[in-house]
Amino acid sequence: MRFIIVIFLILLSGNLFADEGNGYRFYLELISKNSDTINGYFYHYSYEDYNQYDHFDEAFKSYIKKDSINIYSFISTVSIGNKNVDFTTQDYEMTVSLDDFDSIRISEFLNFGPVNKLYKLKQFEFDLIQLNPPISLELYNEKVAENCSYILMSWDKNSEVSKNANELNRRLEIYGEDIQKNQIEFHKYLDLKKAELLDNKILIINYCVPL
Repeated sequence: MRFIIVIFLILLSGNLFADEGNGYRFYLELISKNSDTINGYFYHYSYEDYNQYDHFDEAFKSYIKKDSINIYSFISTVSIGNKNVDFTTQDYEMTVSLDDFDSIRISEFLNFGPVNKLYKLKQFEFDLIQLNPPISLELYNEKVAENCSYILMSWDKNSEVSKNANELNRRLEIYGEDIQKNQIEFHKYLDLKKAELLDNKILIINYCVPL
């Protein structure tokens, strides 16, 4: 897998889990000794299968193997072709210590596999998302990254997604001829391109799947 680190410094925040395994999204209800309740989404990658009948309360803590976790009070799920991608912002993120909660209940869970699922956006980026599916195009160049593609999406019919995707695809072909030599220039280009796309109400994400 080549230059994934470089790519992830460029594009939107997302969690890469490029090896085989399980990716879970849990909707948790956490109840403290004082009966204070916190609800939110928690994302977890593991080689160990989750068992809804065994893994709750202390058993869930043992399964997670973490003292504290990040949960998200709100997400927006977007359908992009045959993919469902989650978006949120830092404002909806909270770090909690599991030791503060006696009761841990899982209202729902989803095994989405070891792929990019959650992307944290800035608020002005998140505000672009609407309920209806976006106009989108996916670009893939194995010379740049063997298992990652770029997805452009917009909810504005005048945003020229196709034109921008064609231009980006040409650049990927050029830089992909020698990505190691071109990585600094590639970094600068994508950084500028992301800002340009946002000005045109287009989001771009780096979507990765297992090798």
